[in-house]
Amino acid sequence: MRASKLIGIFIAAFAFFLLFGQALPVTDPVESNYALTAKEMVLSNDWVSPRIYGEVWFDKPAMFYWLLAAGYSLFGFTEIAARIVPACFGALGVTLIYWFTARVANHRQGLIAAVILGTSFQYFLLSKLLITDIVLFVFNAASLACFYSGYSSTTNKQHWYWPMYAFFGLAVLTKGPVGVLLPGLVVLLFLAHQRKWSELANMKILTGVLIFTAVALPWFITMYIKHGEAFVQSFFGVHNYLRATVSEHPKDNVFYYYFAVLPLSVMPWTGVVLGGMYEACRKVRNGCGLAAFLLIWSVTFFAFYSLMATKYLTYIFPILFPAAILASQFTEHLIKEHPRKLGYWVGIPVTLLLVIFAAASYLYLGRVNAILVIVVTLAFAYGLWTLVKGNGWKMATAALACVMVSYLLLSAFVLPIIAQTRSGKDFAGQLTNYRNYQIGTYKFYSTSAVFYSGTVLTRIEDRETVNAFRQDSLDWSAKYTMPINTVQGFADHQGENKLLIIVPKLRKQQFEAQMTGGAQWVQLGQSDAYLFYQIETK
Repeated sequence: MRASKLIGIFIAAFAFFLLFGQALPVTDPVESNYALTAKEMVLSNDWVSPRIYGEVWFDKPAMFYWLLAAGYSLFGFTEIAARIVPACFGALGVTLIYWFTARVANHRQGLIAAVILGTSFQYFLLSKLLITDIVLFVFNAASLACFYSGYSSTTNKQHWYWPMYAFFGLAVLTKGPVGVLLPGLVVLLFLAHQRKWSELANMKILTGVLIFTAVALPWFITMYIKHGEAFVQSFFGVHNYLRATVSEHPKDNVFYYYFAVLPLSVMPWTGVVLGGMYEACRKVRNGCGLAAFLLIWSVTFFAFYSLMATKYLTYIFPILFPAAILASQFTEHLIKEHPRKLGYWVGIPVTLLLVIFAAASYLYLGRVNAILVIVVTLAFAYGLWTLVKGNGWKMATAALACVMVSYLLLSAFVLPIIAQTRSGKDFAGQLTNYRNYQIGTYKFYSTSAVFYSGTVLTRIEDRETVNAFRQDSLDWSAKYTMPINTVQGFADHQGENKLLIIVPKLRKQQFEAQMTGGAQWVQLGQSDAYLFYQIETK
């Protein structure tokens, strides 16, 4: 396989994912935690212990912070420096699926798989967002791709198995023990299904354990030496054990959660993904090892996260890799044998995606701009589809063109506005007039404002909430590490700076009622959404 082709695929995917990235501010509540921690890593020059609000934080291993911090070191604390990381790993995932599918099937299926993966709705979004899942996706996929390449090879198997163990280690450094437990379980279940336990002898397990240990354990050992039991309780207790056993969002802990998430994640290729999985079941009955491996991969991740108490939209994201390969096989079959049916399997989901895009445009853009974007998109889609109707390859190309146009318009116009509504960047700008103040925020918090302003805010809550956050127990409140206090406690701990509390206008009456009989206060100013109160102790 030509290296130039792989490089070309990577560059095209990278440009596609990074385009308009500079227009996306860091958002709350998730992106800002990673962005601020990486910023503090650079500023403190401590690349071992992740910190947030000046305190050591044990939420995730260091890999994602290292990547973001490297981007900041090269390009400054800017949006584009941060967005380079997910765009790069999104492009790596697309390149990897092309390489692997071309190796185990053919180049045409590899190209189709790369297109399906790269333009699946969830993959497109996560290749722009500052969260760990796209990095974990690549390391998980690379480890299992290396395993199957070694398994299906007749010579030099260890040349594939050794990097598999290294990718296990990198996955653990990205998100903890699940980085090796799940792909390892896939390997064992596949060997059991194939009744090929003898393959374990070819996997050089002792050497593999040494490789894995050399990659993954130094950081964990160093953190334990530096922070002891606090690291063990927070990282393994709160962020791993508790996540699996106690739901952080109980309303989402339902058995059908991922049955609803998966079809939306792979939009607009939902039809060919489901069709590919159905066809794979038939192939497994006929003894197809690749189909069995891809199905076991999908089912294992799906079942594992369905059984976990805490459920997130991104947990089953790794399924998109095997799902895209199965979809590529099914799509190629439709194009060759049933081109007219492609209009149903692909055309209907693509149309639904365009409708969703039109609705999002109407919600977030001005009416005139939204109507213009919607009319142009739908006219383009209708005209293109009319021209190519009936020809399999042309229909597939037309569907892809519609998706690409909608994603580019989404990136240029809709996503920046959505990000602005969830970001504290503008709020951080309002803090510049109060640099000499110690600032509290009443009943809300914006980590992204801390990232942009460089000012650590104190979250102001009632006494019951503060006590719950400060309890030293295995509880979800332990994951929040921002400074927190009551109004009176905030006033009592006044330092050299004057005190300022920022209150959302909707909470004005609640705040002023709480201040009655307490500290003295005077309103200094206001913005569209907030009131600014100076606090003085009696």
